[in-house]
Amino acid sequence: MIRAIVGLEPIESGLIRVRGTAVTAPTPAAMMKQGVCYFPSDRVAEGLALARPVRENVSMAALDLPGFSHHRILQRRSERRIVQGIVEKLALRPPLIERTVASFSGGNRQKILLARGLTREISVYLFDEPTVGVDVGAKIEIYELMKALVASGVAIVLVSSDLPEVLNLSHRLYVMHRSRMAAELTGADINEPAVLSHFFREQQADSAVARELQAS
Repeated sequence: MIRAIVGLEPIESGLIRVRGTAVTAPTPAAMMKQGVCYFPSDRVAEGLALARPVRENVSMAALDLPGFSHHRILQRRSERRIVQGIVEKLALRPPLIERTVASFSGGNRQKILLARGLTREISVYLFDEPTVGVDVGAKIEIYELMKALVASGVAIVLVSSDLPEVLNLSHRLYVMHRSRMAAELTGADINEPAVLSHFFREQQADSAVARELQAS
């Protein structure tokens, strides 16, 4: 669903609205300019240029902004200052913005990807499996960053196969089954038995339909 929102998957039905305005032809670049930032689950294949330095990976989505360029000329000093400030805020280890991304651990690579989303004014962050392949310490740091973003007034849509992660971070939870919404849970209803019951109810319904088709 979130890949379709940013134009990476076709939309079969429905409508995307950003602050009440319909988006008819979404693309990652266009949605970024609308204030919607997507972080892919596959950081290596879709998210990062491993052979390039941290600085370039962080700034590549913001080169049209005044702090990064002027009359289409890259402002290197300003770029380095902004990127350095962001990676230090995220506690990148080591905070060396000229080092290639390939030399960093999985958790730090995720921080570099997240840093890219902090270069612009973003109102909605779409996180797709943000803690896959990162250690426990890095997970906690990512969780704290997400909580800080929400506290600042932005919205986060989190997609995760880690049920405890979803239960502990969500204010509103949607159970999805075969690309359809099976349930919407809020408040005290966000708990493991409720999530699993809705999911397996859909699974059982599918099995029943399959048996009927075989019988016919």
